[in-house]
Amino acid sequence: MKKGLLLFALIAFVGTLAFSQGKTATFNWIDDAPTLDGKADDAVWSNDAVTTLMPDVFFGTETPTLTDATIKAFWNDTAIFVFCSATDDLWQPSWVTGKADWESDKLELYFDVNATLVDGGGPGGGNGHHQVAPNFNEAAVGSVTGGSGRFHADDYDGDGYYAHEYSVSFASLTDSDGIALDPYVTTVIGFDVTFIDNDDGTTRNRLDWANAGGTDENWNNMDDAGVVTFNATSVQMKVADKLSVYPTIASDYINIPQGVSSVEVFNTIGQRVMGVENPGQQVSVAELETGFHFVKVRKDGEYGITKIIIK
Repeated sequence: MKKGLLLFALIAFVGTLAFSQGKTATFNWIDDAPTLDGKADDAVWSNDAVTTLMPDVFFGTETPTLTDATIKAFWNDTAIFVFCSATDDLWQPSWVTGKADWESDKLELYFDVNATLVDGGGPGGGNGHHQVAPNFNEAAVGSVTGGSGRFHADDYDGDGYYAHEYSVSFASLTDSDGIALDPYVTTVIGFDVTFIDNDDGTTRNRLDWANAGGTDENWNNMDDAGVVTFNATSVQMKVADKLSVYPTIASDYINIPQGVSSVEVFNTIGQRVMGVENPGQQVSVAELETGFHFVKVRKDGEYGITKIIIK
């Protein structure tokens, strides 16, 4: 079989694994960041490019009693920003129930940043799966808390409405090899949000965006989580004038902008297939497999991505 056909077959197989998960969404790049205060009152949250997701999946036979549950998300060069809110007919945070946070009303974000998403893993086992689930803090409403690249602020009105506003850095989302997520290269990840509703103090009724519990809860296994694609079109347009390579259809070499410090080439499933330091103004691509690739060049702390075809 020709190497081009092999590549196509591999992409088709991995694509089947990644997209067998049901719900899908696109997170757009916006050159902005909100001020974390638990309120979606920054102008950026009104940007048309912000993605809005409606969590409408009950986990298993559970019956949460929540209304107006909403998820909003976008990303910039350093982090993913997520805003979640809902209204609960009987809000029971941990300081009311006297129980652990996971046994009380709260929110949980889940990320799977591995190349293969359907792998039977969840944050409970680590290896590229992450949970971001800070508890509501009665003493710090509206204040930024967190660390290690993951920050949040919460809000509630005492009448059932509550919200979390998150900033989750790409550096904090590492895959099974310990490599931080690069949304320009690994453009597809697993994602889900769980709203826990615990009205009687004993039952965890969960409302999810994607996972209906056909396999297991996200903590144990994210195979039924949703799939998110990072849309970097606006980023590529932003840097294309100074950090793009050419020709975009090549068989022997590509031309590199002057002064570039490094060149990396990735295939369509996010694997790094070539790296060159101080490349000069030309790099050979003759040994690469035929098909689509992404070329990432760095210069003076900035980088640009160009999609090319090797023929």
